[in-house]
Amino acid sequence: MRKIVITCDRCGETIEGNPMKLSAEYTSRDDDAPVTHSMPDAIKHGLIDDCTRDYCERCIQEILEFAHINMAPQQYAEDKKAELVAKEEQKKPLTHTLKRGQREMIEQFFARGMSEERIAKNMGLDLTIVHRVVDQIQKAG
Repeated sequence: MRKIVITCDRCGETIEGNPMKLSAEYTSRDDDAPVTHSMPDAIKHGLIDDCTRDYCERCIQEILEFAHINMAPQQYAEDKKAELVAKEEQKKPLTHTLKRGQREMIEQFFARGMSEERIAKNMGLDLTIVHRVVDQIQKAG
């Protein structure tokens, strides 16, 4: 049996369905005028290189957003990086059980007036776990 797997050249994910390719033309701005000047080598190599690459639909969408965005490229890159960091944070597994002594530490931090967010960050726990423990502490009185 033969199985062909296509990987996105931009993000490295396996492409489900059909891969997408970028193609571009080097033309004159005048509608009817033929191109009379030669294409610069850098553009020629860039166009040839892109024709051999496969992209997933999400990456093509991001490339188009970048090409048509009214934002400085550096700001766009920073926004995308922040987006990726946020996605990675969501992928972190939740810790549902507390290790020995962690409940007491949460109680002490909370008694000192530390916020639930700060406790979770300092202890490396999920915010929902800290919130649950604090809620139990408050109900107990």
